[in-house]
Amino acid sequence: MKVALAALLVGFFLLMLDTTIVVVAMPTLSTQLHADVSGTTWVTSIYLLTFTVPLLLAGRLGDRYGTKRIYLIGLAVFTAASLACGLAGSIEALIAARGAQGLGAALMSPQTMATIGKLVPFERRARAMAYSGMVSGAAMLIGPVTGGFLVDAFGWQSIFLINVPIGIAGFAVAAKFVPVTERNRHRFDVLGMLLSGASLFCLAFGLEEAPAYNWGTITDDLTVLGSATGIAVTVPRVLAAGVVTGVLFVVWQAVNRSEPMVPLQIFRSRTFAVANVATLIAGFSLTAATLPGTLYFQAGRGMSPRDAALMTLPSALVSVPMGPFVGRIVERFGSKLPATLGLTIFSAALIIRSFLMTPSSPIILLLLQAAMMGAGSVLMMSPLAVAAMQSAPRPLIGAASGTFNTSRQIGSTLGSACAATLLATALKNEFTAKLAGLPAEERAQIGQPKFDELTAHGTAQQQSLIHEVASSAMAHITLWPAATLAAGAVIVVLLLKNPSNKAAKPAPVPSDAAPVSTDRSPAGAAIR
Repeated sequence: MKVALAALLVGFFLLMLDTTIVVVAMPTLSTQLHADVSGTTWVTSIYLLTFTVPLLLAGRLGDRYGTKRIYLIGLAVFTAASLACGLAGSIEALIAARGAQGLGAALMSPQTMATIGKLVPFERRARAMAYSGMVSGAAMLIGPVTGGFLVDAFGWQSIFLINVPIGIAGFAVAAKFVPVTERNRHRFDVLGMLLSGASLFCLAFGLEEAPAYNWGTITDDLTVLGSATGIAVTVPRVLAAGVVTGVLFVVWQAVNRSEPMVPLQIFRSRTFAVANVATLIAGFSLTAATLPGTLYFQAGRGMSPRDAALMTLPSALVSVPMGPFVGRIVERFGSKLPATLGLTIFSAALIIRSFLMTPSSPIILLLLQAAMMGAGSVLMMSPLAVAAMQSAPRPLIGAASGTFNTSRQIGSTLGSACAATLLATALKNEFTAKLAGLPAEERAQIGQPKFDELTAHGTAQQQSLIHEVASSAMAHITLWPAATLAAGAVIVVLLLKNPSNKAAKPAPVPSDAAPVSTDRSPAGAAIR
C-alpha cells in the first residue's frame, strides 16, 4: 500500500508543481515567444480554467469508472501535454498545450484523495492526508526555485519537459501497484458543468482580453461554424454572459433533484458559506499578487529568473514549518482568530511590498516582507478549511470538500485574469506618463517598449526607464489584492462563527481540490 500511495503522490506533486513552477518563467516566455501581457498570462489562466471547471465532475468519473483508471488517464494526458508544452513554438501552441495539461490535472486530483480514502483505514487516514499536505507544501517550495534554475540553465522549455520522465515513471508504478477500487454508479450533471464552464470562461476571457479591445468591440459579426450571425460581441456583453450563465448555474443546482454538482443546502451553514467566500478571496489575491511580484524582481530590478525565484524562499520556509503550530491555534481558539490574522497580515505584507517596490529597495527588507507573506498565507488557508469542514453537514462532507476547494480554484482563475488586465493598463499608463515628461528627442530614442521587451537588454536609458516603470506599475497593482484581502478579513470578523465541536473528530481536510467522503447517500457520494 505504501508504494501505491507514493505513486499517487508523485502525480499529485507534478500537478501542484506546475501551478508554481511556471510563474517565474513568465517574463522569459513573453520575450522569447513575443507575447503581450494577455497572451503571457493566458499560459497560467488556461491551466487554472481547465483544471477548475471539470474538477467536480472528475470525482464522479472516478466513482463510476474506477479511480485508478481515471487517474492513469489523467496522468497520461498531463505527461503528453507537458511534452507538447516543451515543444511549443508559439504562444498559441503553448496555451493550447497548457489547457490539455490542466484537464489532465483535473482528472488526477480527485482520484488521489478518493483512493487514499478507500485504501487507508479511517484511524490512519488523517496521517495519509497529512502526507499529501507535505507534498503540496514541498511542491510550492520547490516550484519557483526549480523553475528559476531550470530557466536560467536550460531555457523555459525545461520546466515542462522535466515532467515527462517523472510522469512516465509515475504511470508505470501506479499501473502496477495501485489497486482497483470499487465503483459506484452516478448521474452526471452535464448541464451544470456546461453552465459553470461557460460562466467562468466568459468572466476570465472578458477580464483578461478587455485591455486589448479597449473594453469595447471584439467583433462586429460573430462567426459560428463558419457562418456569420450578425451578432456584435463586446467585452461588456461577454462579462454579462458570464454573470447570466453563473446565475443560471445556481438556479439549475437549486431545481436539480437528481445529483447536482453543488448541493446548495450546504450553504445553509453560515460558517461554511463565509469560509467559501473567504477562500475565494484568498485564492484570487494570492494569484493576483504573484505575477506582479515576479515582474518586479525581473523587470523592475533586472534579476535573473533564478534570483527572482530565490526571493520567494522566505515565504515557503516560514509557511511550511508553521503548519503544525497553526493547527494547535485552531484547536485552542477556533478558526476565526487565525483566519482573521492571516488575512490581515497578508494584506499588510502586500501594502508594505507596494512601498518597497522601487529599483533600489534593500533586499533584506524584501526578504522579510516575503516571510511575512508566508506567515499570513498559512494562518488564513488552513483555518478556513477547518471552519468549512467542521461546519458542513456530515452527510454532505464530500460535496462540501469539493465545493470548498473549487471555490479556491475559481478565485485563482479570476485572479489571474484580473492581473492581466491590471498589468496591461498600469504599464501603458506608467509608460505614457514617463515618456510625456521627456524631451521629444529622448522619447524618439527610447520609444515605448512592449511587454515582451521588459526583460530584454536595451540601452542604459531604456533599461533605466523600464526599471522605473515596471516598479511603479507593479507597486500600484499590488494594492488591489491587498484591498481584497482586507475586505476578506472584515467579512470573517463580522460573519464567521467558530463551528461547535460537539460531533466526533472533524473530518480530515484535503490539501488539494479532491473531495473525499465515506458517505453513501447520493448527495455525499456525488462528489467523492
